[in-house]
Amino acid sequence: MDLDLDGALLPGSEDPLVEAEELYEQVSGQWWQVQRRTTYLAAGGDAGSRRTGVSRQRLGVGPNSISESIEGGRRTVSTVA
Repeated sequence: MDLDLDGALLPGSEDPLVEAEELYEQVSGQWWQVQRRTTYLAAGGDAGSRRTGVSRQRLGVGPNSISESIEGGRRTVSTVA
């Protein structure tokens, strides 16, 4: 988000930067789609100025679909039978 309206998102500026990654991983024979996201809220990117989150969803067909997200230290798990 371009908060200072200079038309650019630059490291070291006051604009928050978002780093996102999507991948697939296998855990105990099950495949998961994983999304990781880090938002840098202030210049410098130190640990106190960033927020991280991870969400994952089990892939496949059938009952007991599971999705999980962790953001700000809170974990949420959803199961659909």
